[in-house]
Amino acid sequence: MSAFERDENGVFQQIKDWKPDEDEEDPDMDILKQCQKWHEKGQYQKIIDALEAIPAGERTPEMDSELARAYNNLADPYKPGGKEMLKKAIALLKPHEEYFAEDHCWNFRMGYSYYYLDQEGRALRYFEKALEARPDDEDTKESECFRERTENWWETFAEMEAELRQMMDDDKDHTRGAEIVAQMEGALNQAFDEISFEMGFNGEKHELILTPEGDKVKLFELIYFQKHAPKEVLEHWNILVGRQPDLAGGAG
Repeated sequence: MSAFERDENGVFQQIKDWKPDEDEEDPDMDILKQCQKWHEKGQYQKIIDALEAIPAGERTPEMDSELARAYNNLADPYKPGGKEMLKKAIALLKPHEEYFAEDHCWNFRMGYSYYYLDQEGRALRYFEKALEARPDDEDTKESECFRERTENWWETFAEMEAELRQMMDDDKDHTRGAEIVAQMEGALNQAFDEISFEMGFNGEKHELILTPEGDKVKLFELIYFQKHAPKEVLEHWNILVGRQPDLAGGAG
């Protein structure tokens, strides 16, 4: 294995006489295995530096997919440069769409990039393909049942949401917060075994913010859940999915 570093002009140059640390890198280790070790330690920039040092024409589809995962993991769409990293990930993944057509990880990474670029429609298509690519996964089977629960839940919530909004609006002294949260939690537990959420009012609409807590399968479910909110609910509520770090890494 070789190592590279940027010179004063930002160009990668091979480091002469470089040797890996015994506890960190194996000189005989395959580059993808080494990237997996870095990934497990959250060292995403090392993955980017190592794979970007390989000319694009010499990288395999697997290398490009690994590089895209690192960009996804490092990207914060709410900070400068974050969305550019997500776009870079898509640019790396897109040329290999036919090669990875039925691959769970590739579809998840595409969906993740599009989702945090605020292109939920495209993201959902890839997330659903990611689920289909793991037909024997217990979580995938559970997600099939979840789709039916989602439809039933929104029908129920549409009937109760006006009362819940009134409770929130009347709670001027914030003494009924626990009661309101308990009521929403009880409702959400009809669709989710466990769910983390926040509620509020942004001055125009009430908000329900759902978070996947680092669970990639729950991210699929929450986005599906969000996209199927009925119009009559969305007139009064913003249904949001909060970002959790390291979900891109969960795709394997």
